[in-house]
Amino acid sequence: VIYLARFYEHSAVSYKALADEYLARAEIKLEHARTLEQHAWANSQKLRLIRNQRIERGEDTLATDKPNPGQPEDRNVEKESINELTLKIKEYKKRIQNESEVTSSDLEKDHEDFLRKTNEQKAAAAKDRLKAKDYRIKAQKLQTTINQDFNYSLQFWTEYIHRTEGLSRDERLSENGVGGNVPPPDPYIPEILLRQAWIYRQMGRPELALSANYDVLTSATQQKVNNLTRFGRIVLVARSQIANTYYEDADPLELKDYISSIDLYERLLNAQQEE
Repeated sequence: VIYLARFYEHSAVSYKALADEYLARAEIKLEHARTLEQHAWANSQKLRLIRNQRIERGEDTLATDKPNPGQPEDRNVEKESINELTLKIKEYKKRIQNESEVTSSDLEKDHEDFLRKTNEQKAAAAKDRLKAKDYRIKAQKLQTTINQDFNYSLQFWTEYIHRTEGLSRDERLSENGVGGNVPPPDPYIPEILLRQAWIYRQMGRPELALSANYDVLTSATQQKVNNLTRFGRIVLVARSQIANTYYEDADPLELKDYISSIDLYERLLNAQQEE
């Protein structure tokens, strides 16, 4: 039972790591797509400035339906803020207004470059967004397997608890007239409950995680062992996890969960200082 519980728990953790990697890759792709789209917007604004400038000079507008093939360097752009890009657009506008510095042939060359970059960056951004969507779909599909394996692990951990508690409470194990013949509580129960609480947190079930952590505190105090250092550490972990759960699950619009978390952290700190 323990082997199966650990097997499914490790399997869920492995799949969760893979899903997290997919989500991280999706975010990277989305961030690159946003950067490309911002540069494409800036280039399109420069195209508009070139068109307006040619009209002011009495020249024909340039076609925008036949851009040159994109180049690899068109996609190698650095992240810049909208304010930075806007400033560059204003500087370019000011520069092209000087006819002696920027000739019609210069405008044509700039138009060709900006048109090529705009189309290539928009196309690359669209591909990045599709790739990000694909990564998110993969992560979402894995979530079903993750929850299923975590549930299997919880079931086997619960099976172990029920079997050991059933044996310890079975009156047939103690003979009449023989005192103290009932087996002591299983020393693994607090750790198993702690594992269950951790799994509930991984599954996004804070209310069940809190319940399991409080069960850890109860079961640890029932242990009949000479050395309580190990169970003291387990209790410390459970109490810290209770405080963490209150904090992570707190409603941003409500203060009561934050206050509860702070109170639990303070109690934990005071207990450590007293020790």
